[in-house]
Amino acid sequence: MPIATLASQIFYSVPNTQQEILSAIDNDPLIFTRDLDHQFDNLIIQPLRLFYNTLNPQDSSSRRIIVLDGLDECLDRNTKGQILQMLRNAIQTHKLPVMFLIASRPEHDINTVFSSHSMEGIFLRLYLDDTFHPDEDIRKYLQETFEEIRTTHPFKSGIPKSWPTTETVEIIVQKSSCQFIYAATIIRYVQSIRHQPHHRLDIAMNLRPPRGDLPFAQLDILYRMILSSVEDIEPVLYALSIFSLRVSSGQPLNIPAFMNLADDEELDVLFCDLGAFVSVETFNDGYRTLRILHASLHDFLLDPMRSKEYFINIDKYRSRLLADVIDYVAPAPQDDSSNCVLLDSRAECILDFFDQNIALCEISTELIDRVSSFPLVQLFEMLKVREKDEGCLHIMTFIYVYLFPFVSRMITVRLIYFSSGFENI
Repeated sequence: MPIATLASQIFYSVPNTQQEILSAIDNDPLIFTRDLDHQFDNLIIQPLRLFYNTLNPQDSSSRRIIVLDGLDECLDRNTKGQILQMLRNAIQTHKLPVMFLIASRPEHDINTVFSSHSMEGIFLRLYLDDTFHPDEDIRKYLQETFEEIRTTHPFKSGIPKSWPTTETVEIIVQKSSCQFIYAATIIRYVQSIRHQPHHRLDIAMNLRPPRGDLPFAQLDILYRMILSSVEDIEPVLYALSIFSLRVSSGQPLNIPAFMNLADDEELDVLFCDLGAFVSVETFNDGYRTLRILHASLHDFLLDPMRSKEYFINIDKYRSRLLADVIDYVAPAPQDDSSNCVLLDSRAECILDFFDQNIALCEISTELIDRVSSFPLVQLFEMLKVREKDEGCLHIMTFIYVYLFPFVSRMITVRLIYFSSGFENI
């Protein structure tokens, strides 16, 4: 938020501040090169203070709302916090009868400032979540805008009468994930007056190869900007690959355990800068997992032309995920038969992943090590206790339908060596 921009808006919307703002610039022609606190005090605080001193304090019509949109897009992290502290001082220290409406993604740095003691009691946080029924607004926005394109576009004569289909609109609503940015990006691309709208929509929906500019160029810039703030990107991309390959179905994976993180809090550290499109959640059973807030994020990450250095190469991650899945299902040395319920639920949630990916997986040294050290003897001993329990079906399916055939495949290609555990079976 350049102070010059805010000063300019106040200059035109509150005419009685104009002389004071101009005097500040005349007295210091280099004021816009000074630090933010100096600019804010001389161009914002002092003019507004003098203006309000001339008014009746009981006159509610004199109150102003100053809207700051996109604070999260300020690239310098320290500047974001400094701006919020300046706004706090305007209210707490200078007692200006001004309200600030700040629209921003819930970035870690911004949330940290709002959670500090200095901000207590002076702000109201409003989450634009599902309770506001954003899908209905997005659907209405799409329907009305597509109708306008159909009736006013220069090439409207070539647009099919049934365009777009209800199914297409619903797909866009679903991929918007309660966020207008995805739907707005589609519309901006489709309504180009130099192209046929229905062809452009087909490109955006991956039904037609792109020609020239890419439909999600602006959205991709936003995604890459957010990801660039992450200090350790590799484990973040690996965690996201778990969802891109749909490792789990049904019960969610306990991500810290699956990734063998030092502790649960490490997951918060990894994703603290990605609150805009990933939420870290804790379930009643203590499992900690991720919720992807933008459905379109998968499309971005799996397309190398869009994600560039953040591209998730499925072939690269598949073997690693398979190795970690095997570890995730394996019982720990101290486990006993009472833990079979936990193993059963773990096996159940990854069966679909094995079914879809095991045949496509390339054999790797890491995968050989994981399979060869899998504690089959211990697992069979645990299962004997529950041999008549139907709940063991998922574990037995994992072993006989997936693990054993996979071991046979590795033996066939002469890439497997046996551990003592396998030799005893």
